[in-house]
Amino acid sequence: MIRWELKKLLNPVWMSVVFSLIASIWILLMYFVSTSGEQRIVERFFSYWSVLGSLSLGMIILFVNTKLFSLDSEQHIKEVVLTTKHGKRRLLATRFFVTMMFTAIIVSLLMALQLAGLLLFVEPEYGMLNATYMMQIVTVFIGSELFAIFAACLCILLSSHAATVTLCAFLFGCTYIFRTNFETSIFSLNGLFDKGFFSYLVRGETLLNSEVQAFIAWYGFLMMITIILTLTFQSRRNEL
Repeated sequence: MIRWELKKLLNPVWMSVVFSLIASIWILLMYFVSTSGEQRIVERFFSYWSVLGSLSLGMIILFVNTKLFSLDSEQHIKEVVLTTKHGKRRLLATRFFVTMMFTAIIVSLLMALQLAGLLLFVEPEYGMLNATYMMQIVTVFIGSELFAIFAACLCILLSSHAATVTLCAFLFGCTYIFRTNFETSIFSLNGLFDKGFFSYLVRGETLLNSEVQAFIAWYGFLMMITIILTLTFQSRRNEL
């Protein structure tokens, strides 16, 4: 069942087109700074997730991952699926697992493009891909997995892929508009728009030690509420 659900997301045609486009843009960006020296290339390398990487990942999660949770309704087979042996709890759990697995695959592919863009122009020295880089990747991975689960839950609650994309795209895009400094608390209004809806993490932004507990508290609360609402709503609709 996992393979069947994963096959719905792994479309070789769209993946080839999308990743070719992302790779082309990334190589052009790296080429434009290559004449300015190795330092500028390294700076561009670390800025990959700030815009190109994070936007690409966010859009794939919204337009591909989340679609998995609305296909049954769109294909008018929802009632049939729910009457099968694995059409209730197990199917829902499988789809959450598949969307997390697919997100990990996409992050890995985007990370491979990031590294490839660097290797085309410089030979990385030992230590260039240091703890800062690893922390960035871990932050991106955590943020993307949380966003994938949140978007999936929202799609179930709204029963509409279009509504989910619209709302999540707005929340995800806020961080590119409401930019704050490191000292701004996540619990302030501007801090919430900038840091509170996953894209701050997907951008691989550095978290200060003083921010870690606040981030854990906020995202833990947000995910707990979202998951509880999803399970409650599903049970009332007799779909669990």
